[in-house]
Amino acid sequence: MKINKFNKKKNEIQKKIINIINKKFNFIIKKNLININYIKIYKNYSIIKIYISSIKKIKKINKIKNFLQKKENIIKIKLKKIINFKYIPKILFKIDNFYNKNKKLFNILNIIKK
Repeated sequence: MKINKFNKKKNEIQKKIINIINKKFNFIIKKNLININYIKIYKNYSIIKIYISSIKKIKKINKIKNFLQKKENIIKIKLKKIINFKYIPKILFKIDNFYNKNKKLFNILNIIKK
């Protein structure tokens, strides 16, 4: 019962975070082809980790991650208005290297195929 309640709230929080980021930082998200791959929310709601990726260069995504991290308070304030938290969670942005890992894998498979 508690797990189901947590999952419902977790899904709601994830959708709200995505909406906030898309509305507030749309110019950066679209320009740099940024994807929010995964949002991890800890059970006590103390930390929210947002994993982002891009098909663009790694240096660029590092700058974007740092920019978004600096804007953490804006996201937290908006989130607090939408969802009633006892404590406002810490928001951490992380780079998800999913695309780069897959690209390397496909390159290796192509080499093996030849």
